[in-house]
Amino acid sequence: MPADSISRMDSNGSGGEANPPESLLGTSPGASSLRSRTESESSDKLARFVLPSMDGSPPKVLTLNEVGDVLKNIQNMELVHEIAINPEFKFEPYEPPENSLERRIKDIMHKAFWDVLRGELNENPPRYDYALQLLAEIKDCFPQIISQNNTRALQHINEILDIDVLKQQAEEGVLDFRAYANFVIQIMAKSCAPARDEMVRQLTEITDVVDTFKNILETMALMKLDMVNCLLDFARNDIMANSVEYEKKKFKEYLEYYKFGFPATENWLKNSCAHDVNNVPSTPEQTISNAYMQLMDWDESMEFPEVLSVDKERILKLGQRAKRICTCAAVISICSGVPIISQRTENRVALAKQIEIILQGTTNKK
Repeated sequence: MPADSISRMDSNGSGGEANPPESLLGTSPGASSLRSRTESESSDKLARFVLPSMDGSPPKVLTLNEVGDVLKNIQNMELVHEIAINPEFKFEPYEPPENSLERRIKDIMHKAFWDVLRGELNENPPRYDYALQLLAEIKDCFPQIISQNNTRALQHINEILDIDVLKQQAEEGVLDFRAYANFVIQIMAKSCAPARDEMVRQLTEITDVVDTFKNILETMALMKLDMVNCLLDFARNDIMANSVEYEKKKFKEYLEYYKFGFPATENWLKNSCAHDVNNVPSTPEQTISNAYMQLMDWDESMEFPEVLSVDKERILKLGQRAKRICTCAAVISICSGVPIISQRTENRVALAKQIEIILQGTTNKK
């Protein structure tokens, strides 16, 4: 569903302002009561969005929650689809692009937090406001990287990182921040994946306690990702077995809101329906076959079929791969007229590899 097909409406269904201008309220009698009444009334009304019609039927009005449900269904359907057809799919840590505003804000906020923490610990006597906040956050992270069945370990962590005890130690000035760092590292060493052993071991070599906790959080973020990918591997077979029915269900739910058809998909199928000399249209099987063959040489100036949008990038890459194979086969066929190529298999194989390397960077752009 195009993003620009949703327009904001007020609670009355019009595109105007829901509340009168402030200047009018200020000059009319009983302005304060009118203002309070208007604000209280508008606070009870949900924002509405209009989904315009494409077939002449009345437009459909959705609440913000309904719009969110539609988008969530699409995202979930895309995720399940990707997991089902891509055996190498796994979750990756997200990092904002370099030099982006998001990256700069993130770096500034993180630096500010660690600078404040360092400043509090260097005071005389030390303050532990941010230290307590940090330990509480680390405590909340452990259930995400340790199996819930390991109740003994989780109970031990809750006892050691008891917030009330930590606050009492901070008030009495006896909170040993380094000792808690060592405790956290010990638990991480026992619960991390083998691939993280070296990373956890390096935490013990950091002498600065603030840098230690900074690296602890970074390592725990990777450990949480390891746990998520581990659970994904366990669930992959079930997801693959039920993905088709799940996608059908979510697609049906999507169609309950968006019933205006898929014009790009319709045009794609119509263009793929050929007629023979007697003007007899091709069978549905032939039409589908022609349609998918057309995708292998897709004109990027045309709108891609909506129902295949989830796999658009994958299909376009497959088409480029098919073109490279055809080009490679054509070149080898031409070169087969040379005896040294036609009579020696190893030369044909070597030539094919060289052609494949040359064509790696080619695109559909002319």
